Amino acid sequence: MHESTPHIFAESKAIISGANPATAVTTYQNRTWGDHLLVIGNASDAPITDSISSRRPQDWGIDPAQEYGLFDVVERTYQRESEAKLDGPFTQLKLPANGLRLIYMRPVTKDRPQHLWGGKRLEETWNPAANRLSLRLSAPAGVTDSVFLTPGPQPVAAITVNGKPAKFARSTDGQLLHGEVSFGREPVLLEVELGPEVQSLPVEDPVRQALYPE
Repeated sequence: MHESTPHIFAESKAIISGANPATAVTTYQNRTWGDHLLVIGNASDAPITDSISSRRPQDWGIDPAQEYGLFDVVERTYQRESEAKLDGPFTQLKLPANGLRLIYMRPVTKDRPQHLWGGKRLEETWNPAANRLSLRLSAPAGVTDSVFLTPGPQPVAAITVNGKPAKFARSTDGQLLHGEVSFGREPVLLEVELGPEVQSLPVEDPVRQALYPE
């Protein structure tokens, strides 16, 4: 979080808030990558359903000319929205008692894959001549983390971690590539190469995080 500009819930009500007084919203804008994390909390002892309104999105770093990809960290779902439609994904949000939802937002690059979540992104390089995305990711040694990517518009030819084939799947809606990556002392190199040859990826939705009782 030291790389981010926060808008803490106590200070952010004028720019983004829920309709229910128990809902608190904090946003973090990453100064390195220009992406955002929304922490939407429920301070009450009962589950609630609420809608979030963003009255001045530019004040928390949203570009009105940009399309954003929204990844629900708990539900493991992804969608794209323009600035004008950003309220839509935050309508009728279910919030657990004394719990929260995490929504990661990143400006969309349409012509290539993008890293969304999993590990700490140190580098992201796109080589258009090779049709290859290269990522340097880090995490504590011994950790195995689920990594989520958007696939881009072209067929995926290969996904490798440190030069070896990686086990990744495609979500049933085609919006996500996801797989588990094991980390050591040094950052890993994850690469996604696009067509013309197509890698056969299993179709499997990511498992929702069971953070709260149903």
